[in-house]
Amino acid sequence: MKELTPEQMMAAELYMARKSNGMFVDDVAARIGVSRRTIYRWLQLPEFKRYCREKAVEVAEESLGRVLDVLTQKALEAKNAKFLELYLKVCGVLNGEMVKVDVNAVTDDDPRSNEAIEDEIVELKCQLGLAEEH
Repeated sequence: MKELTPEQMMAAELYMARKSNGMFVDDVAARIGVSRRTIYRWLQLPEFKRYCREKAVEVAEESLGRVLDVLTQKALEAKNAKFLELYLKVCGVLNGEMVKVDVNAVTDDDPRSNEAIEDEIVELKCQLGLAEEH
């Protein structure tokens, strides 16, 4: 497996923390001194993806306690583990290898529509500071 360059490692770190730092891909590219296209090309490299996943876990760990408190509360209120599953997926932790959540253990009798659930996901992301700016 090919080693990442210092620029690629810095790009991965900035890329994974960009939302919490209010940065966009163009900002990451400018900080590293490469084009936006280069960042997207690096994102296709297996070793770059692996390093990004490692950084995602580090970023997630920084706010994990606060996030898990909110999501645990929501999961208990709704009697549904989907909130925890969502967070773990967003953070790149839930990929079938690192963490498994048995969502089948909870009945899926949620009367809400998909639209209502999507609205609540957006609200949760806003509360957690994970909402993407468009």
